Amino acid sequence: MNETGNGRLVKGRGRFLPGILWSLLVAAVLLIASHAQLLPAAPDNWTIDWRTFLFSDRAIEQRSDIAVVLVGEESLARYRYRSPVDRGLLAALVRAIDSAGPKAIGLDFILDRPTDPDKDEALLSVVREVASPIVLGGIDRRTRAASESHLKFQEEFLAKAGRPVGHLYFARDEDRLRISDQVVRYLMGPSPIPPERRPFAEILATLDQPMRPLASHHIAWLLPPEAAGTETFATFRVPEHEPGSDAAQILPTSWRAALGNRFVLIGGDFVDRDQHLTPLSIADASRLPGILIHAQILAQLRDGRSIYVTPAWAEAAILFAVAGIGFWLGQRFRLKRFDSLVYVVSLCALVALGAFLFAKFRLIIPSTTVFFAWLAGVAGGHYSDWVLRRTQVSQ
Repeated sequence: MNETGNGRLVKGRGRFLPGILWSLLVAAVLLIASHAQLLPAAPDNWTIDWRTFLFSDRAIEQRSDIAVVLVGEESLARYRYRSPVDRGLLAALVRAIDSAGPKAIGLDFILDRPTDPDKDEALLSVVREVASPIVLGGIDRRTRAASESHLKFQEEFLAKAGRPVGHLYFARDEDRLRISDQVVRYLMGPSPIPPERRPFAEILATLDQPMRPLASHHIAWLLPPEAAGTETFATFRVPEHEPGSDAAQILPTSWRAALGNRFVLIGGDFVDRDQHLTPLSIADASRLPGILIHAQILAQLRDGRSIYVTPAWAEAAILFAVAGIGFWLGQRFRLKRFDSLVYVVSLCALVALGAFLFAKFRLIIPSTTVFFAWLAGVAGGHYSDWVLRRTQVSQ
C-alpha cells in the first residue's frame, strides 16, 4: 500500500510541480539572458521590421507642420567640391528660408572642419542674425570617424554660432557579438559623452510645446499617404545652380509659401554618406537620408505617438505561462516527436500574434524569448517522465 501511495504521489507531482519549477527556471534564464544581450537580436528585429513596414500608422495627408529641404549631388554639380557642403550655399539657403517665415529651422550638417574662411564666417553671421529659431547639429565621440581635432573645431564653431545644438547620432541594435545590422530603430537620448546634448529632433520639437512622454525608445514610423506619389513630408531639392547664385535660384520663390509656419529641416542627400537602413527598408533595402529620419522623429515627438514594449514583469509572466503550457502539452501529447511541425506552427502563431498586437495596440512582444520559452517548455515536458523515472530508480 505504501508503494502504491508513493507511486501515485510521484505521478501527481510529475504532472504539476516539475512543470512549475521548469517554467520558473526557463523564464528566469531567458529574462536574464535577454536583458544581458546574450540572445541574438536578429529574429526579433526581423519580425518587428516587417510589422513596422506593414502596420505602422499611415499619414492621412502630407504633414502640414514639417518640410524638408535637401542638398544633393545635383545641387552641387557646379561646385568645386561636395564635402563639406559649401558653407556659402548653406548661408544663402538659411537666409532664404528665414525670409519665408518658418516656425523653426533645423540644419543637419556636420560643421567639424574649416573651409573657405569667408564662407565659414558668412554661415556664422547668418545663423546668428536670422529671426527664426534655428537648431544646429553636432556629433560626439560615438561617431567613430570623428577625430579630436575635428571635434575641437566643431565645438569652437558652434560656440561662435550661439544657437542651440542637438546631437545627430542614431541608435542601433547590437547583439552579444557586438555586430550591428545598421538599422535605425530607436530614438536616442541625451549624449552620454561631454558635452552632453539633447537629440536634434527633440530640441526642435520642444521649441513650441512641452515634451510629451513616450512609452519606449522605438521610433513610431509614419507611412506616406495612400495617394500615389505623395510623400510624408513636403520635400524640396535644391536645384543645380552656379556658385554664388542669388536666393531665387537656390530656393525658388514659388517654394517659399510652402515653408511658412513649418519646421524646415535642411540636410544632405548624397549616395556616399548619411544614408541609413530603417525598418521601412526591409522590402527593398532602400536607405533614407538622415534628415528624413530626423523628420520622422520630430513628427512622432510632436504627435506624442508611442510604440509600447512589454515591461520586464509582464515578459516574465508571459515566459512562465508559455513554458508552462509547452511543458503540459509536451508531457501529455509528446509533441517533441513532431519537432519540425511544432517549430513551424508555433513560429507562425507567434508571428501572427505579434502582428495583431502591433497593428491593434502598437505593442511589441519579445518574440525571441517567447519562442525559446515555448521550445524549452515542450522539451521539458517531453522528457519529464523519463527524468522522474530515473530519479525513482536512483532512489
